[in-house]
Amino acid sequence: GTILPKGTPVWMGYYWLHRDPKHFPDPEKFDPDRFLPENSKNRPHFSFLPFSAGHRNCIGQKFAIMEQKCIMATVLRQVKMTSTQTRDELGLVGELVLRASKGIYIKISHRD
Repeated sequence: GTILPKGTPVWMGYYWLHRDPKHFPDPEKFDPDRFLPENSKNRPHFSFLPFSAGHRNCIGQKFAIMEQKCIMATVLRQVKMTSTQTRDELGLVGELVLRASKGIYIKISHRD
């Protein structure tokens, strides 16, 4: 281990943590099934931390997840979203959060 002097800022590299091929095979592939219970049972508990962990994790975690599910289910029943850019065109930047350097453009159309 390393001893850090008092007052040293420490930053958690979530971008890299969530793309460790040891815990997430083919990490750049969009694969929601990797989070199914049967596919994550052997993964270390702290290998995926979208809301941090421990006593000081995000107090809104459960609310945020429920809200995301409700909104996405409501929206996706009515519209279809298609990316107008390839992944390489997004220019992804891994900082504290993953973001597209030039924005993300999507095409939205009504479902049939």
